[in-house]
Amino acid sequence: MVCMLLSGCAHHLCLSSASFTAPFRRSITRVRPSLFPMSVITKFWDGLRSSYTKLVVGELNNYGLRYQDLFLEDQAVTKAIHHLSPEEQVARERRIKRAIEISLKKKYLPADLQKMQTPLKPYLSHALDEVEAEETERKLLNP
Repeated sequence: MVCMLLSGCAHHLCLSSASFTAPFRRSITRVRPSLFPMSVITKFWDGLRSSYTKLVVGELNNYGLRYQDLFLEDQAVTKAIHHLSPEEQVARERRIKRAIEISLKKKYLPADLQKMQTPLKPYLSHALDEVEAEETERKLLNP
């Protein structure tokens, strides 16, 4: 038995003994289709992804944070923060300080302010790309 992936569905194929003896007489018969087509799996993962995204967005809105505020500050992230404009750096620091204060008080951001938040709006990605490009260039120039 040979298992092959055909058109998104897994099918079990049976090769007859004639296919090994005569190269021009190959007979392939389909035994049974897969129980779960890929479209069902894709729909399941899409639903799971969207519900998890809603959960994360809700938690970030409760504290007034953006997703990229949660990045661990390693060397690349620290350099990327220095690449940001001064206004973006101050806004990031204020969001983090406000989240710490709200968390210590065991409260959430008021509902009217939660509606104004944009937790999935990227602000650090471009700076991280610049830092990675600089590091790559530095490695190429200094072997």
